[in-house]
Amino acid sequence: MKVEWAFFSKRRNVTLEEWIREYKLNDIQDINQTMERIGLQPPSSKDIQSVLNEIKKADSKTASAKRRAAPKKAATPKPKAAPPKRSAATKTSTRAKRKTTKK
Repeated sequence: MKVEWAFFSKRRNVTLEEWIREYKLNDIQDINQTMERIGLQPPSSKDIQSVLNEIKKADSKTASAKRRAAPKKAATPKPKAAPPKRSAATKTSTRAKRKTTKK
């Protein structure tokens, strides 16, 4: 018995776009085959195609933005100073710090 995509997406709180990106699918045939293998009834081909178009547009925008961005210099982290060592005389035991409630 196949599960409808609408039920699956609501139950798993996942969108078609997120699901396609996670499985790294590129075309309608791959999506339909993967859904058949999992036991899902795929949404309409129009819905799948519109989501694929949105993904391609978003990927092209991020790729062009990466090309335009100038490389930034990595900031060198400052080394942290080591905490001062405590001598045996200044150390207090945990028992000395605790306040007991026993009478």
